[in-house]
Amino acid sequence: MNKKTSYAFRILAGAYLVYIGYSLIKKTLADGQASVGFLVSGVLFAALGLCCCVTGLLASYRSDRKSREEEQEKSLEEQTIEENKEKEQ
Repeated sequence: MNKKTSYAFRILAGAYLVYIGYSLIKKTLADGQASVGFLVSGVLFAALGLCCCVTGLLASYRSDRKSREEEQEKSLEEQTIEENKEKEQ
């Protein structure tokens, strides 16, 4: 599995945890008997999911930026080699 797929799964898992946390909090508050344990669990699920989403997005962004920089570097090297060949002729 490549890195981009791993980041996508991390983002999806985080979004699902946020959804579960939100649903748990919403249902607990709607029942009228707000159980502290369920509220804390909902907040923890949502916070963990948000962390997963943010770290997945940041890692994906950094990976993309790094690959773009490497492509630009490679392009500059090729361009320099071509210019040197033209000068020699």
